Amino acid sequence: MPTLPMASAPKAPPKPTAKVSWNVYFAGQVGRWIGTIEAKSGKAAIAAFAKQSGCSPHKLFVIRRR
Repeated sequence: MPTLPMASAPKAPPKPTAKVSWNVYFAGQVGRWIGTIEAKSGKAAIAAFAKQSGCSPHKLFVIRRR
């Protein structure tokens, strides 16, 4: 009967990524730039900007700045 290999020690969780800048736009008939915010992800950027500005998060979209 073959022996099974021992289970390895659990790996450390990945380090969080750095915050990046996102351009925030209002989604209407014409997309309109309304600001810039730093966040780790697009969803986090929308949530933070909506909380800060009082806009509905459903009417916002973001594009990562280069």
